[in-house]
Amino acid sequence: MDKIPDHCIKFIITRFPPKWLDISKYPGTFIVKALSPSQTLLLEYKQNNDWDWYMEEFKKEMQGMSMMATLKQLEDALRVGKDICLICYEKDYTRCHRSILGQYFQNKGFQWREL
Repeated sequence: MDKIPDHCIKFIITRFPPKWLDISKYPGTFIVKALSPSQTLLLEYKQNNDWDWYMEEFKKEMQGMSMMATLKQLEDALRVGKDICLICYEKDYTRCHRSILGQYFQNKGFQWREL
């Protein structure tokens, strides 16, 4: 988290945040489970390791009311110039839901990049 610029609003988007993480040490950091895959989806993906299947299933979950409401809030923040960082602990971002979310925001006209 030290690589993330201080001015960014930081959203930890994991279903199970690490037990060692003390977010009180990181002002402007929030745990947002609504942007993480469901436990069922995550466990199935860990078993089948089928990235294409996972992407499609996660995109379906993105259509749910809770996730859509959260995505709308982030879009509103981006529209007024806020910088947002989506944090997950998967090393390969190309096989992580944060890349799917990043693509979603890119399709909405916002720039995104992996730090």
